[in-house]
Amino acid sequence: MAREATIHFELYRQLSNVLDKNSEYDGVVFGRVVPEYPVGLKRADIVVMDGQDRPLLVIEAKREGTEGLDRNIDPYSKKVIQQAFSYAGATGAEFFATYNGSHFVLFRTFEKGVPLLNRKSRGYFIKDIKVFAQELIQQLAGIIRGNIGWEPDPRAFVNRLRVLHQRLSAEMMTSIKAAGNLLVDDWLSRQGWDVGQEDGYRRFGKQAAYLLLTKLLFYKILEDTGKAVPKIGMYELAVPEKRRKFFKKVLGRRL
Repeated sequence: MAREATIHFELYRQLSNVLDKNSEYDGVVFGRVVPEYPVGLKRADIVVMDGQDRPLLVIEAKREGTEGLDRNIDPYSKKVIQQAFSYAGATGAEFFATYNGSHFVLFRTFEKGVPLLNRKSRGYFIKDIKVFAQELIQQLAGIIRGNIGWEPDPRAFVNRLRVLHQRLSAEMMTSIKAAGNLLVDDWLSRQGWDVGQEDGYRRFGKQAAYLLLTKLLFYKILEDTGKAVPKIGMYELAVPEKRRKFFKKVLGRRL
């Protein structure tokens, strides 16, 4: 399991390497990268300074566990976003970001009249942290210069679904392995996948998560129609016990 300190130190190291080689991109001058930046009695994980040594970007890193079930590592989680925003607001940073080792979401800190969770954002799926660090600095410069725009709402929505699917896939895979379900093994065999192998369970978990995600979206659509369905947030629906309880209520009513 990746430790929180490990993932944010590696990002800090790569960002520092990028700016040590070149501190100016697209006419924007960047300063140093500071780990564990003091904010009152707390510390922000990483702060990228501007050319005048003022906080420009605050990054809040949360470790990604082996099961991926804790919403506190979700970069779109309200709690995580609020924590990162509080550091950015306290330091006057123009941007803040949430990061869990595989997903990075960049936000604009201040938008007049726009609720925090609806602020402009750009989501990134990280395959190579070294490549990403370079891309992040270049894109941040482009955003500052106005050459790169923020993600439109549909794209931002898709990124949120991708993160949720990752969490659900991990949940499914863990449940399958623990149960040792013969029906699952039979299904894997019919697909030509190795029964009892990690890769087979992972594939099944992804497929099951897609089906569940479809049900969750349908549930949210029912809510929007004004039908009498129990009110619950999207990420509460990712908790198995709560999900079963609420779907049972829905199925027991005439919609």
